[in-house]
Amino acid sequence: MLTILDHLDTRFMNDSELCTKTRYYQSLDKISDEFAYLFVLLIIKNDWLLSILVYYRLIGVIKFVQTDNTDFLILMPDVVKEYLLYRYFFDTNQYFVFVFIAKVIFEYIFHKKHNIRARWNMYKSNDPLTKYE
Repeated sequence: MLTILDHLDTRFMNDSELCTKTRYYQSLDKISDEFAYLFVLLIIKNDWLLSILVYYRLIGVIKFVQTDNTDFLILMPDVVKEYLLYRYFFDTNQYFVFVFIAKVIFEYIFHKKHNIRARWNMYKSNDPLTKYE
């Protein structure tokens, strides 16, 4: 269900590679993910760690939308899908902290090393990827 909801938001942006790099798309994508996660909380009740992860990410998304600072996405990573898979296969929270740390490292590499938009923002020049906003 989450994969389908996650895929639908790119359909609204014509699935263009350039459009998916804009601040508008990134904000819309993160917000739509959060709505899906809040919906999941309605279905899966009494899971305190899931609730913490969803609300913790929600704070990060709000701060990202307000500031366009990807550091909030790194420090408050999207680990809900990973958590749900982890719980399904292992039925425990015992070692999930290692998954969380791995996700923070992945997000750091993605947002700071790989993401062209982050590199353009470092220079604060005419960012060609946000001209469509």
